[in-house]
Amino acid sequence: MKHWWNWRKRSDELEKEIHHHLQMAETERVERGASPRDAQAGARREFGNVGLVKELARDTWGWRWLEDLLEDLRFGLRTMRKSPGFAATVILTLALGIGANTVTFSFISAALLRAIPVRDAKQLVLLRWKARTQPNAGFGQFGDCESNFENGATSSEQTMTSDCSFSVPFFREIQKRTEAFAGSAAFAGTSPLVLSGSGAASTVRRPKYVTGEYFETLGIKPALGRLISHEDDTASAPATVVLSFSYWRSEFGESADIAGKTILLNRVPFTVIGVAQRQFDSLTPGRPIDLWIPLAMAPRIEAFWSN
Repeated sequence: MKHWWNWRKRSDELEKEIHHHLQMAETERVERGASPRDAQAGARREFGNVGLVKELARDTWGWRWLEDLLEDLRFGLRTMRKSPGFAATVILTLALGIGANTVTFSFISAALLRAIPVRDAKQLVLLRWKARTQPNAGFGQFGDCESNFENGATSSEQTMTSDCSFSVPFFREIQKRTEAFAGSAAFAGTSPLVLSGSGAASTVRRPKYVTGEYFETLGIKPALGRLISHEDDTASAPATVVLSFSYWRSEFGESADIAGKTILLNRVPFTVIGVAQRQFDSLTPGRPIDLWIPLAMAPRIEAFWSN
């Protein structure tokens, strides 16, 4: 408040000083025989732009932004009084625009900008291959793995140039390269599954197959029970499944005794062994997974393509 008072005081003194200087210049010209009108014009012409002089002087004091802000507020209030309907429309438009931008940024921040909630996220690597032409081998894309096609190619002549789909033997070979990676895991996609055995049947739209090392490699902790391990990912192991926290909450009401219960996926019995921690729902923010199934269980749920 003290700075504001001093600023106003200096502003008044500047006004008086400029006025006094112009009056003296006008008086001097009148005494030399000039008419009062010519004397006033000559004095102002000699002094220069009065407004510019004021601005330059106030810039040296600081706090000019406060004066500009007050002038803008006064101008805005006068405009609102003259056209209240137009003012209301502008304010409403600004409010809607700011609100929409806030919602959009919040979504982008939550879905795209936040770090993946896994251990050492910056050291996480997704392997991909590249080819000039589409290979004569099976490959696919799902969730965290997206295929890249040539730009401008039509649907009938699309050529695969990059993908992260590998064979199981190749993945097992990667696992042996312990000098290259601290840990390795794989995932695979599946079509939606029918969930039954816990009330009315429903569709699991976002299931995922994972190898036994998946959760251990990512450093994910269980919110309830335990997560899939290497022992669960064998052809002879009992069929197990892990739920995401959001799916457990929406479909099972956060039932505390869900671990150990049996559910049916495509009419195949699976034992729920746990729920993943709340912060983790997928490797790709904005694409949550409902549940994870050991990769070795895939043949029990659905038949593979003939080729």
